Amino acid sequence: MVRVTQSMLSTNMLRNLNTSYSKMSKYQDMLTSGRKFGRPSDDPVAAVKGMNYRVQLDKVNQFQRNLNEAEGWLDTTDSSLDQVGEALKRIKELIVQASHDTNTPDERAKIKVEIDQIREQIKDVANTQLGDKFIFSGTHTQKELYTKVQVVDVQGYYNSLGATDPHKAEFESGDTARIQAVIDTINNPKFFKEIRVLNTPESGVGNPPTGFADVKSEVFSISDPSDPTKKIKIEPLDLQVKGPAGSVPMISETGKKGKVELEVFNGIQLTVNTDFGPELFDQIDNVLTKVSNVLADANATSEDISEKLGGMSTNLNATIADVQARVLDARADVGARMNRVELMTNRLDIQKVNTTKQKSLNEDTDYAETITHMVTQESMHQAALSVGAKIIQQTLVDFIR
Repeated sequence: MVRVTQSMLSTNMLRNLNTSYSKMSKYQDMLTSGRKFGRPSDDPVAAVKGMNYRVQLDKVNQFQRNLNEAEGWLDTTDSSLDQVGEALKRIKELIVQASHDTNTPDERAKIKVEIDQIREQIKDVANTQLGDKFIFSGTHTQKELYTKVQVVDVQGYYNSLGATDPHKAEFESGDTARIQAVIDTINNPKFFKEIRVLNTPESGVGNPPTGFADVKSEVFSISDPSDPTKKIKIEPLDLQVKGPAGSVPMISETGKKGKVELEVFNGIQLTVNTDFGPELFDQIDNVLTKVSNVLADANATSEDISEKLGGMSTNLNATIADVQARVLDARADVGARMNRVELMTNRLDIQKVNTTKQKSLNEDTDYAETITHMVTQESMHQAALSVGAKIIQQTLVDFIR
């Protein structure tokens, strides 16, 4: 049988009091911080779970940021295509108006001017940016789809020549070499006009020195102001290109068809751009170029003009109706992806709520339960102090008192 001494009683009492203080301190920390544990060592299993929950929440937050960016891309694309659709609608009205036989050449010329301005507006839309990114340039988001170049304004130069000017006769002769010599003599900046051409490899076909063959359709022939029926054909190779044409980086064949994708969920990539944007705007511009050329032709009949409206053309994307249908297809595709973004947003919101709830259950303090434990522990502590005061042997000081 072990003899229990006064020293053992005192030591045990002090140890138990320290343990009681430790428990009350723990409950106090839980109430103050709102967390079940302050260090991973307090509850390693809960700490590991908490880290996993935080990783999931970080992913959800990043996916939500990606979805916000995707929504911005798709909203901007949809509004841009809507502007293109309205522009084509207006062009269709103008073509219907121009196709009437009652129109004079002057009236058709005025219609052509408006159509040319709408064509430039569509090029503006093609260069739409979201932040610092061009949304219709495929994966070349830092390069504009249409770039500015300068071409010789042959018509302006021809109009500036007097009737007796020998250069005018050289133009009228149609001699390609001599016309080129005349163009080479132009030094006045006013005889250059700035245009925008598609910044893709196709722009270089047939015109290697400049890299932009699209300028050929801009000035194909000139007309004599004194005789509108008189046309002077200018060979495409006679057109000089100046400005940034040689230094502008091209949008590659792969890049213009590339997809800009954002991860919106684990392993799920959402395409946010219209990957056939360069092709779409190139087709629109080709159709509008043909429309403009027909309106500039004094010999064009109402049937020639009406043909550009289309509806059942044999040449794909050769008429206004064809490109309008293509724009509608593009908008339908964008709309479907916008619906997908909305569904993914709802899914992430639900996952965020569920993960946050599990994280809270794993880490956060249950105040009602903790307060109950705290009050119970305080009662036990007070009882321990009371009993301990009776167990501790009185000292000589107590007797002297």
